[in-house]
Amino acid sequence: MKSAQNIFTLISRIFHVPFQLANHTIFSWKKLSAKNRYILLVVVFASFLILIPIALSTLFNSDKAEAAWFNDSWGYRQTVNITNSGSAQTHYQVAITLDTATLITAGEMRSDCNDIRITDINGNVLPHWIEENNPGCNNASTKIWVKVPSLPTSGQTVYLYYGNLSASNAENPTQVFIFYDNFSGQLDDIRIYNYALTPYQIKQVMNQGAAVRWGPVIGAP
Repeated sequence: MKSAQNIFTLISRIFHVPFQLANHTIFSWKKLSAKNRYILLVVVFASFLILIPIALSTLFNSDKAEAAWFNDSWGYRQTVNITNSGSAQTHYQVAITLDTATLITAGEMRSDCNDIRITDINGNVLPHWIEENNPGCNNASTKIWVKVPSLPTSGQTVYLYYGNLSASNAENPTQVFIFYDNFSGQLDDIRIYNYALTPYQIKQVMNQGAAVRWGPVIGAP
């Protein structure tokens, strides 16, 4: 409703200019020469031709932006323009770098970044994942991975939302990447051989509970 009122006000002001121009000259119209009358008519109609497209463009663009807003519970949005210098891609993973530290300090984002959401231009939520400790949330260079349905050669635009302090974590790395493992366990006793192992040696390595082991540069284990 507010957007419609703003557009109406804009249109009123736009068309106010030529009408005011006509009103101030209407009573002296007879006093104008034929040449000046012609100039006045050209100015008035030129104003209409120039200002009408501007008003219509503002109206349509405003409606599009309002319709694309993800959710009124999110107070802030940033536009992210993704470039593509290669071939067109589908279901493609893209890394976005965001200064979450500044936003958190300003009170615009949760301290754990749980209110981050990323959508396409139609407001559809896209899967995302924040890299942990690399450098992670609350950092000037937080890395956020998002999977876009398509990435044409002309690029793609997505919207990054934040500012909902009651939002819960919506990260979904398994939907972002084809293969994902957070490696929450521990790797022990890793050994690497740079020469071929015999089937017996491979069996011995596996029986000892490690698929890869450190070894000498040359020789046999």
